[in-house]
Amino acid sequence: MRSCEYSTVRTKQTRTRRLCLRNIRFFQGRRQLFINDDLSLADTVSITFEFQKKDLRNETVTMDANDENDILCPVKAWIRIVRRVAAMPGTTKDTPVNAFFSGAEKEITSVMIIARLRAVVDILGKDVLGYESSDIGTHSLRSGCAMALHLAGVQVYMIMLIGRWSSDAFLRYIRRQVREFSAGVSKRMVQPFPFFTIPDNFAHTLMPTSTLKPNF
Repeated sequence: MRSCEYSTVRTKQTRTRRLCLRNIRFFQGRRQLFINDDLSLADTVSITFEFQKKDLRNETVTMDANDENDILCPVKAWIRIVRRVAAMPGTTKDTPVNAFFSGAEKEITSVMIIARLRAVVDILGKDVLGYESSDIGTHSLRSGCAMALHLAGVQVYMIMLIGRWSSDAFLRYIRRQVREFSAGVSKRMVQPFPFFTIPDNFAHTLMPTSTLKPNF
């Protein structure tokens, strides 16, 4: 997602609307779950983006649960967010998902997110990651997810649908200098696959030129 969709950004003029509670829906099978239901039973989350770049409206992305990783499971992550916001006093369906309560209602900002991201990068270090904390921003989450999906073998059209790209513009996020990007390419490119190239010259016909007779 774009940072302006889940956090408060410095730029006041933006067409993209932040996600609110009304934009998040949970399902158990084909049955929709509501805030008073046991959301832990949900196996699917649907997120509706009401207004985004290029005037796209009411676009919905649906993600299934990841039973192998509770922390990185999109369904469980959104359950935690919705529960946190719903527990705040005065919450309505229009309350943004980045709201939190600490003595008073506050909002998670893009500045907070950048600070947390850069702190983690500083802990891991350049020797592990290959870049420094000053090299990243909130957009690194979006580009990093595109790269992760690509390395996992997810097809291009799926990355476009999940990331809500209307073109293959996301390909600029695929970093060719990442070592894993080219893993196995040098071996595959020298495999002896026999092939034959069909001539593309229109002059080649079904009959040799010498056998053709003028039609007059």
